[in-house]
Amino acid sequence: MIQIQDVVIGPMTPLHLPQVLEIERASYPDPWTQATFMRELNASKIAATIVAHQDDTVCGYIISWMILEEVHIGNVAVASEYRRQGIGRMMMEWLLEEGIQRGCTFSTLEVRRSNQAAQLMYQNLGFRAVACRKTYYSEPVEDAILMLKSL
Repeated sequence: MIQIQDVVIGPMTPLHLPQVLEIERASYPDPWTQATFMRELNASKIAATIVAHQDDTVCGYIISWMILEEVHIGNVAVASEYRRQGIGRMMMEWLLEEGIQRGCTFSTLEVRRSNQAAQLMYQNLGFRAVACRKTYYSEPVEDAILMLKSL
């Protein structure tokens, strides 16, 4: 097990992308491309892109958008060797606090119906399921649970 004591959370930069892409490809059957990540990094007015890293090793990342009063979380992943150690929670807490600082009042996200571990983490952070988006995901086709949290 890897110790998380020296994990730092902060803004994602282009230098993080090679490792972010490795985590993305290992985490999702239909991964985002490098061009997609670059587009989000360049959308500085609304995008909030963060990484958790230990020294030079990226442990996880979140891509989100802060639009008006909403933090919408679009992509969350943690490297397999760092999972179940609280890194996802640390990143989410950091991001939600950033949202509060920017004047956001609520946060939303979608999560695969089958991803029980993520749903539990989000519930423990105060998110609640509010709707189902039928056939939201592809590869494999699956419903998404829409979750909401007041900030």
